[in-house]
Amino acid sequence: MSNSTNQSNEVLPDLSRALLILPKMDKYMLLFIYSSGILGSLLNLITLLQKKFRKNPCSLYFLSASLTDFCIMNAVVMTDVLRYLNPPLFTYINFTVIWCKLQQYFIYFLSCLSSTFITLACIDRFCTSSHSSQLRKLSQIKLTRLIIPFVLSIWSLFSIHMLILYDVVPATCESNKC
Repeated sequence: MSNSTNQSNEVLPDLSRALLILPKMDKYMLLFIYSSGILGSLLNLITLLQKKFRKNPCSLYFLSASLTDFCIMNAVVMTDVLRYLNPPLFTYINFTVIWCKLQQYFIYFLSCLSSTFITLACIDRFCTSSHSSQLRKLSQIKLTRLIIPFVLSIWSLFSIHMLILYDVVPATCESNKC
C-alpha cells in the first residue's frame, strides 16, 4: 500500500509541471507551425510559378494546392497565433457573428479544396503514365484550367451551409462560443 501511495505522490508533481509547460509549448509550436507553413507555401508558389512548371497540368494543381494552403495558414492558423499574441483582440474578433461564420466556412472550404487539388494532381500523374492513349489525353493544360475553377465553385457551394448554420451562442454568463 505504501508503494502505490509513493508512486501517486510522485506523479502529482509531474502532472502539475506538465500542466504549466504544455500551454507554453503549445504557443511556441503554433508559432513554429505557422512560420514553417507560410515559408513552405511561399517557396512552393515561387517554384511553381516558373514558366516551365506553368505548362504542366500536375504543377498547376500543386500551385493551386499551395495557394490554398497559404490561405489556410493566414485565415485559420493565424487566428490561433493571435490568441497568444493579443488575447483581447482575439476574443473580440473570434466571437463576432461574421467571423464565427467565415472562420468555419474557411476551415471547411479550404481544407476540402487543398485535398481535392492534391488528389487531382495524383489522378493527372496516373493519366500521364497510363498505357492507354485515351487516359493520357486527359492530362492537358486546357482541361486543368477548366477543372480548377469548377472544383473551386463546387466546394464553395458545398461549404455554404457553414455561413448559414454557424452562429455565436452563449457558453457561460461571461463568454460566448462559436
